[in-house]
Amino acid sequence: MSNSNGMGVGLMIVRRVEDGNCGKIQITKLEEPRGAKVKIWLKPS
Repeated sequence: MSNSNGMGVGLMIVRRVEDGNCGKIQITKLEEPRGAKVKIWLKPS
């Protein structure tokens, strides 16, 4: 569960996957609809 003052569980999972795979993450706040756009780049295995 998330709220407007913190990072939700979904983004925490994304961050762990990104960190564990030497990737890059970009999070952009959206005004309409409310939320965020997340881009993830991972190195191929």
